[in-house]
Amino acid sequence: ALAAGGWLRFRGIGGQIVIDDEWHALHKVMRADLLDILTHLDYADYSIPLTVYFRGLYDTVGITEWGMRAPMLAAGIALVAIVPLLARPWASAPVRATWAMLLAVSPLLVYMSRTARPYALTALLATLALIAFERWYRGEGRRAAWGALYVAATFLGGYLHMTSLAFTLLPFVYF
Repeated sequence: ALAAGGWLRFRGIGGQIVIDDEWHALHKVMRADLLDILTHLDYADYSIPLTVYFRGLYDTVGITEWGMRAPMLAAGIALVAIVPLLARPWASAPVRATWAMLLAVSPLLVYMSRTARPYALTALLATLALIAFERWYRGEGRRAAWGALYVAATFLGGYLHMTSLAFTLLPFVYF
C-alpha cells in the first residue's frame, strides 16, 4: 500500500504546474513581507502557514513546484503509513491492510497530495486528531499524550484551513 501510494503521488508530479488557488499564496508572497503574511488576510483564500513556508523558500533556496508540494507529498504518504497502524487496537490486520490500500489509491487523497494547498496536511491532521480524541476519551494508556496530540493536531489543522475544525471538534458533540 505504501509503495502504491507513493508511486501514485509522485508519478508525473514533475510535469505539474501551479494552478487555481495555488496562485493566491504566491501572490501574497510576492507583495508582502513575513509580518504582513502573519497578520493580514486578503480577499483571496490562502493558508497562512503554507504562505509562511513559501516565503521561507523564497527568502532562502527559491520557490519551485517541488518545494511547494513537498509537505503535501509527505503528508499524503504519512497518512497511508501511520493511520492504519494507529487503528491496531480496534481493527484486525486484514482490515488495516485494506484501509491502507484504500487510502493509497483514493483519487481525492492522491490529488490533494499533489497540490500546493493544505488539504493533504489537514486530512492527516484531522485523522490523527480523531484517533487521538477517541484514545483520550476511552482513557487508554498515555492519556495525556493522546490529549496533547488531539489539541496539537486540531490547532495545526485549523490554522492550515479553518474548515477542518468542523471535523476535529465534532467528537465533543458525539461523545
